[in-house]
Amino acid sequence: MATKRLWDGETDDDRGGQLCNEKKRICVNKESMPVNYMQNLLVKIEPVLRRVVKEEVQRGFSQFGTSLSNDSKFFHKQIQQTIADISPSTFSLIFAKKLALPIFTSNKIADVNGHPLQVILENNSRDEKTLIHLPLTLKLEIVILDGDFRVEEGQEWTSEEFEKNIVKERVGKRPLITGDVEVVMKDGCAALVDNIMITDNSSWMRSRHFRIGARVSNGYQQGLRIQEAITEKFMVKDHRGEFCKKNHPPNLNDEVWRLEKIRKDGKLHKRLVYEGITTVQDFLKLLVVKPNILRKILGPGMSDKAWDVATKHANNCVLDNKQYFYHKNEITIVLNSICQVVDVASDRISYSPSSLMGVAKALVDQMAIEAFTQWNSLEEVVDDLGSNIESGLLSTIHESASSDDHINYSDLSIDDFEVVL
Repeated sequence: MATKRLWDGETDDDRGGQLCNEKKRICVNKESMPVNYMQNLLVKIEPVLRRVVKEEVQRGFSQFGTSLSNDSKFFHKQIQQTIADISPSTFSLIFAKKLALPIFTSNKIADVNGHPLQVILENNSRDEKTLIHLPLTLKLEIVILDGDFRVEEGQEWTSEEFEKNIVKERVGKRPLITGDVEVVMKDGCAALVDNIMITDNSSWMRSRHFRIGARVSNGYQQGLRIQEAITEKFMVKDHRGEFCKKNHPPNLNDEVWRLEKIRKDGKLHKRLVYEGITTVQDFLKLLVVKPNILRKILGPGMSDKAWDVATKHANNCVLDNKQYFYHKNEITIVLNSICQVVDVASDRISYSPSSLMGVAKALVDQMAIEAFTQWNSLEEVVDDLGSNIESGLLSTIHESASSDDHINYSDLSIDDFEVVL
């Protein structure tokens, strides 16, 4: 193999040293190229990176600050609500009157007087609860509550407890309560809840009862804890049962099955109809003159307890202003629409039935029984003016009596009446 020729004066050692230095220079240049490239690249992209990093940092701080602000507001609201629920309510809503019962589905709900429900605002801050007028407008929400929501008079409950007891409709059913379920209370005085109806019966509830509640809608508390209004618990029956409902109080012309403990088309009803007792008036007339006969007709199918309930219900009947006259042996008795003797007259003298004794009382009682058996032939008078029965009796029977025949009734005794007999 041929060797490289050396230049004049150049030794092998010198030649080797030059080659070594050349290699080192080439290596250094190769190593420095990537470093310079990266340095140049960083210089070019540094402004972009700085801008991107700055924007991301600002965005991060912005989101963090918003989150802190929202969390702060949320916790502040929660703390306020907790304090409001723990502390006693200064004000409370109440229903002015009790509900009219019974209640049937899809029927308007009213108070005991047949008027729309009224919600009023009450002040609890004093020793005695008083009604107040606040210069603010409250929006109220009407809801249905579980009948098991036990509340005692003067008892406080939290809004969470109230919320937990709100009853919603069953799956596939219409909203449980319909109508004007949102009402406005102006000036913090009172609000009328009209045209509300319950669409489902309460038999599916464990308690089998509902309550109606009224609360202030969210956003209308005005910084106050206003306790919700709650009615007494009640059952809601299917509207189809309305045709068989009992009237409270009953009317004279009501069919007799409208009385408590007498079921429509039941055995007791059929027995009464068989004996000609078809109305509440018929029931009461027999109860007045021959209660033992009426009890015998009903028989063992009606317990003594049921008898007491039925007769008590019947005695609450609203009477009309009709009077019936029965005459016998110069004696006239006046009866009301259920065959009760309300006045007795003989020889232009009027006697109170409660003042009669002995033979006189027995005779009047017998006349009342006879009047009962001849009811359709009795003389009937309607007291439209609501005048006193005693004066009405005397003027009706003795219109022809002259003032010269005036008798001082205070000087007469019951013995005078017995002498007439």
